[in-house]
Amino acid sequence: MDLTHANTAAAAIASEVSRIRALLSQQKFSEALAACETLLAETPAHRDVLLFRAIAQRCLARIPEGLQTLALLERHHPRFSRLYEERGRCFVELRQAPPAIEAFQTAVNINHALPGSWACSRASIA
Repeated sequence: MDLTHANTAAAAIASEVSRIRALLSQQKFSEALAACETLLAETPAHRDVLLFRAIAQRCLARIPEGLQTLALLERHHPRFSRLYEERGRCFVELRQAPPAIEAFQTAVNINHALPGSWACSRASIA
């Protein structure tokens, strides 16, 4: 693959990731999930797309699938704090406090700035 083609492909992926982020912000979760599935067929370990897929799954009340996506994300990106934050949110939806607390603690241990971001934007999706 030549450099020009690689740059074009990377730009197309970045554009699609931005579009998915916007879909999540607009609460178009089914559309976001479908876009994630399409992009993951091309880039199966993309960190942000896996996270966005898990968020869409949670927002569509597909929590077990979201947790499976987060397990895959953890295999590829184990130090990504947002995956543990999202895992905590999934466990909150399941009303399972101990694993939710553990996930949030792991997220904060990886990224000490997370509590500040939670305080500024509690409803933030992406």
